[in-house]
Amino acid sequence: QHDVSLAVSPTSRLYRYARELADVRVIEQRYSSRLLRMIPEVRQLRRLLRANRYDVVHVNGSADHRHVMLACQGLSHRPKVVWTKHNDHSITSFGNVLRARLATDHVISVSSFVKSMVDNSPYAALPQTVIRHGIDTRRFSPADASDRNAQRRAVFGDDHHDLIVFGSTGGTDY
Repeated sequence: QHDVSLAVSPTSRLYRYARELADVRVIEQRYSSRLLRMIPEVRQLRRLLRANRYDVVHVNGSADHRHVMLACQGLSHRPKVVWTKHNDHSITSFGNVLRARLATDHVISVSSFVKSMVDNSPYAALPQTVIRHGIDTRRFSPADASDRNAQRRAVFGDDHHDLIVFGSTGGTDY
């Protein structure tokens, strides 16, 4: 019941992965911070927003958020903008003040710590939802010591005790 479009850099993993999805429209969109590159990128994004009259736009970085903010100025149909805060980088700059005021309708925070940052930032007055890293912690709770040892033995053999095992929820799929 939804049309999904992704406006992403053609060099990104997301672009490559999303092109494999049948019901997702993938659009080449760059988010440069250099003014001479940024102007045509924002114009392209504005044309896209105007032509498709999206209801919701999701952003998760300062560059795409800035581009959406600029592209939406003066649009007769401005989409709601949802911003996800993923990290612990400061969000008190003047740019954040502008993005909070001009181009954010809702904030998603990925942890209680990030929520506390948002609560003490220019985004504090906006509606906020906490979605804890997208992990169902009831289903994916930590294994007990015997389960961990059994899993380590199954993957690494009997000499697993001194190995460092790294788990990731994103960004390190290679």
